[in-house]
Amino acid sequence: MNIQNTTRVRFILIGLVIGCCVTQLLQEIFSIRNIAIDEYSSTQQGEASMMEKELEDLKQQLANLKSNNILKKKNEDNEEKREKVLDDKEKDHLQQQQLPENVCDVIHSLHSSSPMSIWKDFLTGGNKISPDFFSIYWASKHKYDYTQSFLDFNNRLLYYLSPQRLQTTIKSIPRNKQMDKVGRILDIAFKRYQYVQQKKNGVIFPDDYKEPRKVQILVMGGSVTMGIMCSNFNPVGRSTKIHRQDCAWPGRVFDFLNHLFPDVVEGYNIAMGGTNTKVGTDMLKYNLLPDNVPQQLDIIIHAYSTNDMHISTVQDAESEKLTLDDMVHNMYEKFIRTVLKPRFSCDEKEPPLLLFLDDYLGNEQREIRKTLSVNTIGNRLSVYYGLGFMSYADAVRDFVYGDTDEWWFSSKLWPERQIHPGAGAHISIMYVVVYNFLNMATTYCDRLEIGPEHLYDSNVYGMPELRSNQTYSGEPRPKFMNALPPEMTLDLSLDDISMKWHEAENASLALAFNASECTPTSSIGTPCIFSWLSQLLNEDQQILELAEPYLTLNNGWEQTSDHGKIGLTPTSLDAKLSLRFNMTNEVKKLNFVVMKSYGEKWAGSKIEVKVSILRDGKHEAPVKQSMEIEGFHSKNTSESFIHYIDLDEHSTMKGDELTVDVKLVGGTTFKIMGMMFCNF
Repeated sequence: MNIQNTTRVRFILIGLVIGCCVTQLLQEIFSIRNIAIDEYSSTQQGEASMMEKELEDLKQQLANLKSNNILKKKNEDNEEKREKVLDDKEKDHLQQQQLPENVCDVIHSLHSSSPMSIWKDFLTGGNKISPDFFSIYWASKHKYDYTQSFLDFNNRLLYYLSPQRLQTTIKSIPRNKQMDKVGRILDIAFKRYQYVQQKKNGVIFPDDYKEPRKVQILVMGGSVTMGIMCSNFNPVGRSTKIHRQDCAWPGRVFDFLNHLFPDVVEGYNIAMGGTNTKVGTDMLKYNLLPDNVPQQLDIIIHAYSTNDMHISTVQDAESEKLTLDDMVHNMYEKFIRTVLKPRFSCDEKEPPLLLFLDDYLGNEQREIRKTLSVNTIGNRLSVYYGLGFMSYADAVRDFVYGDTDEWWFSSKLWPERQIHPGAGAHISIMYVVVYNFLNMATTYCDRLEIGPEHLYDSNVYGMPELRSNQTYSGEPRPKFMNALPPEMTLDLSLDDISMKWHEAENASLALAFNASECTPTSSIGTPCIFSWLSQLLNEDQQILELAEPYLTLNNGWEQTSDHGKIGLTPTSLDAKLSLRFNMTNEVKKLNFVVMKSYGEKWAGSKIEVKVSILRDGKHEAPVKQSMEIEGFHSKNTSESFIHYIDLDEHSTMKGDELTVDVKLVGGTTFKIMGMMFCNF
């Protein structure tokens, strides 16, 4: 047998073996199948009812699933339709619901509403409570300190001005209507903050959407508040010098607040050198604010304390046979009553939140007790009228008295005659003002927790519930909230204060009106037929052009601007100026703001003012009045003072002719810094 045949036989044998194995395997498989079929057949009848039940359950689940899918699809369609009909304003409203509703919600979300605790938690940043950008440390950075040269100096000041020390600057907090004003300011600020954040996040507002306004803050004061010497007395170095207005504390406060809450605050510093509270009162009374300052202000900060203690104020007090305390008290009270005058018509302003700042550390008076006079007066009147009063001087007084050579908190030349402090004081005053703002906010929000300050409500949240409506004799009567108390004159006594208080309330109640009827366009006009004030002009504005409609004679008066002080100055020894007005409104008072200065040039400086009123259609002698005003004093400063002619019962009427003549009658020079001819 050859090899080829042998190989063929081997393959055949292998195939037979495999075939036998497969056949046997198939037989076993069929056998197992038959056994399984038999077993299934034996149990099929027992499980039939169970199978039918499971089938019914499955059908029900399928039906439910189909129903749910239909419902889900229907909901999705409805949601899609709802989203399509929502306009931008509604979407914004939904987004706002995710934010806190007000500032108080934010404050109460913190672990403590104590101003000291909040200040401490937000002092340095870098933690989960206060990130770096949202800290006092970074908010203190000056916007023009590009190299951060002042940051370490700021931090050193914070070591001195601890939260405990800042707490001592709070002399009085707003009360009653003034505290209500704090609440409205917080509401304005929060709405503005929400708007700014939403705009930043890309929210698009409708075309007719009214942008929430900013909080409007006005600061009034003298040369200290202007920032005189702020950059000069600077321990960091001259290379870091910042312009005095930017160095001064008001601008620092505005920037601090806008760093923490971007674009929420609009601030105006209209401080003017050589002015005191008397000038500030007239500026507000006669509506002589710069054009960029809004008519309706939220906060006014009075910062005249240093200028109010000038020797010139002492001289004014002596001329009126008053003590310095009485003189300053009278100026402060007139300012307060001018600002807080209740609103009785749409033509009048809503009273703002009024705050007093004491920054006077002395050296106009050498005796320590006398230097504390303005602090005492400010505190006395703030408590009486329910105002906020803060004292930078009290925060640093021990540092200054303990080392009169220091110049971080007082003037570099102190205690010599230099009232202007350096950058350290202005930075510190910034901290004082901001801390007092924080305290007012937390006080207002905590007041909401326990109810309003004024009582007569038995269901105030947080207060014990009254068990009955029983009344008890001797309970004080409710105070009418829209009235000012009687003036705190020298003769006001316990014998008549209640009577005068009730008289003031009744008079105010009789004039009350519904302020909600006023529109934003309600006009607030000036009460003056002619007015200008040096410090509110720029060098491009011409005083004589303002006077042109009334000018009948100008013999030797011209506009000058020495050291930035704009005014009218005589160029000849007999310089004369005449103004004539055909009256359409009543005028009761003619105010003249003049500068008093020193030195040989100003010796004997004096003008004479004559006023004549020719009555309309009446054959009677003209009403005539006059006064002389001196422009020289022995103090080595140049300061502004107000003198006036009060027409009293001789006030002008419609159709009268008013003539005002001004003539130089002494010395070789003079400077008129303003004129205001007004109806009160």
